[in-house]
This record gives sequence, C-alpha cells and structure tokens, in this order.
Amino acid sequence: MIDLTACPDTAASHWAGFTWQTFDALTHYKRVIVTLLAFAILPWIGKLPFKRWISALSLVTLSLYVTLASPLSTTVGLKALTLPISEAAPRHDADAIVVLGRGDELQPTRVDAATALWQQNRAPRIFVSGRGDAPKLIEQIAERGVPAAAIDGEPCSSTTEENAQYTASILRPQGVQRIILVTDGPHMLRSLLTFRSLGFDVTPYATQLPREKLGRNRSKFLIAREYMGIVSYGVLGRFFPREVAIDALPSPERGEQPMGPVRGAA
Repeated sequence: MIDLTACPDTAASHWAGFTWQTFDALTHYKRVIVTLLAFAILPWIGKLPFKRWISALSLVTLSLYVTLASPLSTTVGLKALTLPISEAAPRHDADAIVVLGRGDELQPTRVDAATALWQQNRAPRIFVSGRGDAPKLIEQIAERGVPAAAIDGEPCSSTTEENAQYTASILRPQGVQRIILVTDGPHMLRSLLTFRSLGFDVTPYATQLPREKLGRNRSKFLIAREYMGIVSYGVLGRFFPREVAIDALPSPERGEQPMGPVRGAA
C-alpha cells in the first residue's frame, strides 16, 4: 500500500473535511430546529433590518429541514437512490474487489462483504480506497484470513472522485478492468457512475447502512448528502467517459514512474 506520507494535500480533501463537519452539525436535530426558530423570531424582537426576509428565510429552511428528516422522505429518498442499481449477482471473473471507506461505523459491513466475496472466488484480490479507512480495513480483512498478498489499497482519497481516480491510477496499469465495487447503498449510485466514467467495468455490491450504529438522524442526512453529491458530480461532468490521471499517485518506494493518461471506456 502507498505510504500515507506520499499522499497529496489537495483542496478536495479540505473541502471534504468541511462538508463532513457541516453534515455532522446537521444531524443534531433538536439543536438545528431551535437555532432556525431563533433566527425566525429574534429579528422581530431586536427590530433588525430586513427582519421579514431573515424570518421568512429561516422558516423556509426549517420547513425543508423537517421535510428532509421525515421518515417518508428518508424511505423514498433511499429507494430512489438504490432503484437504478442492478441487483445482478457479481461476476465470477472480476479482476478485483474494490472497497470504499466511509468512516468507522460503516467498516464492519464492508469487511464482511469483501471477505465473503473473496472467499467465494469472485475475484483474486481486494483493493481498499480511503483516507483513514484503508489501513484499518486492510487489517480487519487480513484478520478474517485473507492473505496479505491478496490485499492492497491506497490511503489518500478523501472524496468519491479521488477514490475513483487514485484507484484507477494504480489498478488500470496493472490490467484491472472488471471490478466488484463495495460501498453502502446510498453511496453506490454516485460511486458506480464515477468509476465507470474512468473505464472500469463495474458490478455493484451494496451494503446496508448500520442504522443502529449511525443513529436515525445521521442515516437520514447521509441519504440527503448523496443527492447533493450526485447533482454536483453531474454538473462537473464526472459521470461521462474521461481520462484517468495514471500519475495521480506515483509511488517512489515501489520504483514506479509517472505515466501518461489512459482513456476511460465509453
């Protein structure tokens, strides 16, 4: 696995940290509601300028927040995210099982899935992608009896785009084309489209959200966050065929040299 000290410090990693902190703040349901109600009422008490606009904006935001957090919105939102994903069983001739990290709470289901797929001979190797997640996931997968020679990964990516780019920069030069992609259900659609845009033949393998560990509110807003991610990735053109920056993660300790771009498959 690439040495963590070789990981580039990108603007995307800082942005990802900010968005996750914002996301965590939004999961404090009562605190957010009280804050928005305060912004709706206090301008009238203090006789602030533009009080009507401030109050109206706060009430609209509160309505949207409560709607997003409702059980119905969560159920419909999750169904819409997972419906386009094929339920076909993974192929037996995949070149690698690619596991995406998404935090400590989601690691056990990913370890279970990757280990089971490898034991079923779905692919000869497991590749783990994610800053902060890769070393932990590799260790846990090895503890399940998967030999070290069959496990590799990169600990640098902070976003889904970097997951795909860094994975492609390592695996595509090694001839890896067909992968089984392992991540949670809400995250799968965005991940599937992003990896396919970089030329991988992807079979999805979605894991369940462990809501007992995440908590009800965190699960709800994890789903809402995915919709924002899908819209932003679509606007940025990350779902269309494009080139892979093979030299994104050169590894000096392996003696690898930067290579030219590889065209993503249509």
